[in-house]
Amino acid sequence: MTATELRPQGFSGMPRGLRELVASPKRRALWSIGIVSALLHLATMARGSVFSGSEIVGDIHLLPFSVLRDHPLAALTHLHAQPPLFNLATALLLPLPRGVAAVLVNVVFLACTVSVALAAAGMLLDASVRIWLTVTVVVVGIVLDPAFILYQTHWSYTLPTAALASLSG
Repeated sequence: MTATELRPQGFSGMPRGLRELVASPKRRALWSIGIVSALLHLATMARGSVFSGSEIVGDIHLLPFSVLRDHPLAALTHLHAQPPLFNLATALLLPLPRGVAAVLVNVVFLACTVSVALAAAGMLLDASVRIWLTVTVVVVGIVLDPAFILYQTHWSYTLPTAALASLSG
């Protein structure tokens, strides 16, 4: 046998596109963090902690539902302390059936969950933090954080804001 035949082939048996997706250790770490955060979010949903649509209730951050339902765009121009995008999202969800709104919010919050975890991991990897430490910090410190899990199932602008802020950096 020649030296070429004895050398491990690595990812040579994979299709080229898939091989490029997981070619570097950093990419594999990001993929694993994204998959783990998505699976944990889905596990949280499976055990019953899921946004059902009934959580859309008036609070101090929302305009009255009658204003949001009847005049959503005009209502956004009179905001002083309320977050306008949160009010707009609520106004868009109000006319939808609860089941459709629940599925839509759960999909968006799943994307937000994964994006926050990936953005945090990406920043740590860019700062030359070791891969094993990055995975540990992100999974234990962010993905498994009880507050992070709560925000995945609670109608609030906290998780989408965190996703937007982390993706913008």
